[in-house]
Amino acid sequence: MKITRSVTIDTTRERLWFFLTDQEAIKRWNTDIISDEVLTEGPLGVGTRSRIMIREGSREVEYANEIIEYDEPDRLSIRLTGGSLGDGPMTIHYVVSGSNGALDVRFDSDWEAHGVVLKLLSPLLTLMGRRNARRVMSRLKEVAESD
Repeated sequence: MKITRSVTIDTTRERLWFFLTDQEAIKRWNTDIISDEVLTEGPLGVGTRSRIMIREGSREVEYANEIIEYDEPDRLSIRLTGGSLGDGPMTIHYVVSGSNGALDVRFDSDWEAHGVVLKLLSPLLTLMGRRNARRVMSRLKEVAESD
């Protein structure tokens, strides 16, 4: 399952990067995240791991999160495992281009369903994922452009 969504945001690269990487700021635009507990020491970067609790409908589901690419302020990639993903990790990429005041942010996610049940549900999960990506990226734009 591949999902891509792009949005143009009227802000600075520094402000946008803050909203993509600060734990509390992320919860402002991705309201499905309940908590994000960093498990590694040191500055944020490649190899930083955390435990994330995400709201999926009426359930709270735990995921492991690892930063696999950290190129401030242009590229951020994370790998999510566990939770409802089954055996297949989900990779999420944020790519920022353009200039301050007109930043293009592309969201790409990639996940392969493993197991009969998840493969059967894959078309429905893709529709839900696209809807969620649209909602979350719209919210990122709203929050990053706000005062």
